[in-house]
Amino acid sequence: MLTDISSLLAEHGLILRGGFHPDAEEGGFLQNAATVLLVGNAGGAMWEAFSPHIDGKPNPLDRWTKRVIDPIAEKFDARVIYPFGPDAAPFQRWAPRAESVHASPIGILIHPEYGLWHAYRAALLFSERLDLPPRTEAASP
Repeated sequence: MLTDISSLLAEHGLILRGGFHPDAEEGGFLQNAATVLLVGNAGGAMWEAFSPHIDGKPNPLDRWTKRVIDPIAEKFDARVIYPFGPDAAPFQRWAPRAESVHASPIGILIHPEYGLWHAYRAALLFSERLDLPPRTEAASP
């Protein structure tokens, strides 16, 4: 399933940014989720896919993200959460649980390979516990 999700995301310049298994007692956004997969971008591929969709209306990147991610979430029976909008989820707290990122002195997360050129665009929440690839640890750049 992760390979299929990754392939669909890649068509839009997006990537899986890692995942984690929430504790059973976690509530809030993670209630009833057994697996969380973070979706985002790193480098310039997403910008190439997104730029034709800039239309002069408010929040084009957020609207494009929903148009891309909602059908993928539906296809894999996942609940989707976004890091934007009035009830934004705490992606900055989830990210270190999913992959090796490190807080900079001012709090911005730094990726060991992409530096500051990365972002989280969505989280896919699954009610079942999916096997996740082994996490790669990297020292803070």
